[in-house]
Amino acid sequence: MVKYAGENFGDNGTYITGAISGITDADAITLSMAKMAKFGGDYGIAVNTILIAVLSNTFVKFMIVLFLGGIELRKTVFFGFLSIFLAGLVYFFLYSDF
Repeated sequence: MVKYAGENFGDNGTYITGAISGITDADAITLSMAKMAKFGGDYGIAVNTILIAVLSNTFVKFMIVLFLGGIELRKTVFFGFLSIFLAGLVYFFLYSDF
């Protein structure tokens, strides 16, 4: 899926694939991007795609907590999720070539 998206839609296709894959699981896209980078792919694209997948996965988990968790659970996990999102945004603004 990553190879197809990259060949037909460029870097943005790879990023979108990472976001979609991250909805359910970030492991598969992480392995795929690591393999791509190992065999001559762009290291920056691999890192960005992995981060997008992880943030997508984290967002889905946060939504599950919001919709299914009680108020105490929401309060407990809010700052943890917020710190993960902020760390990802800081990386994108400081080191990414978007």
